[in-house]
Amino acid sequence: MRGMLDRNRDNLKRRIECRNELSEEERQEREAEAELEEQRRLERKKQRKSRWGEKVLASTSAGAPSDTLSNVPTSFANQNKPMLSAITRNDPALLQYARLNYGSTNLSEEDWKKCEEHYKVNLLYQDMMRKRQEIDRLARSGKFKYEYDSDEDVDGGTWEHKLRCAEMEATKLWATALTKQSEGKHHIGDFLPPEELKKFMEQYEAKKSNRQPDLSDYKEYKLKEDNIGFQMLQKLGWKEGQGLGTDGGGIVDPVNKAPQRDGNQGLGVASAATPEDCDNEYDAYRKRMMLAYRFRPNPLNNPRRAYY
Repeated sequence: MRGMLDRNRDNLKRRIECRNELSEEERQEREAEAELEEQRRLERKKQRKSRWGEKVLASTSAGAPSDTLSNVPTSFANQNKPMLSAITRNDPALLQYARLNYGSTNLSEEDWKKCEEHYKVNLLYQDMMRKRQEIDRLARSGKFKYEYDSDEDVDGGTWEHKLRCAEMEATKLWATALTKQSEGKHHIGDFLPPEELKKFMEQYEAKKSNRQPDLSDYKEYKLKEDNIGFQMLQKLGWKEGQGLGTDGGGIVDPVNKAPQRDGNQGLGVASAATPEDCDNEYDAYRKRMMLAYRFRPNPLNNPRRAYY
């Protein structure tokens, strides 16, 4: 009995020793795996791009709109409206922007995000510059758009004040001439220039006589024999007072130029100072005074607006 107990004890010891030996081997394997994992982690850390490396410095330098204007490709600089939500990484303009500013299109996720942000900022900047050029073009042509006042632009007052100043500068000579020719006059009808009065009376008499008014000014600017065109027509057999054409059956009086419009006018618009068929002498007088009011003196050079 004692011998069996001794054998069992020996077997149990051997099993415990075997287990200890196996656990030691497993421990060594785990330590080896941990060392390998640590080495791999250190290698990845060495290969990882530093936040202060040259790559990021190049990307940060490309982030400012003032530095990247020369690097922005013209393919998206000519777009009408920047669709920022529709930009994808397969966009040719974005790929070209990445090649110009990052040197390659094989970028990490973080660099792609920065590249997209810088690209969108440049799109907005180009759109703003395009709008500014459009406003300048309209200003040169005499057409204006509404704009908002900026805290950065404090010289010259608001944009409305700037437009008024430009308008007053353009009408300065005209206002001076109106004021000078109105010296010593007091009645509103005295301010009407003689040529305007002549046109008004011609329209009024034509309406009363049921005929077309003769408003052409070719008599005052009639071509004479010293004109080259006049001489060419004479060489072709034309004579003064004769109609155009081989048989002389063409027009005799030249075609008058079209009237110039001071502003935008709709279809069928008519001036309140234009005589009508049903006007009597009192209506004609009232409309003549309305026309003369436009030529009143303007010593302060105030911007004039149409009242009727």
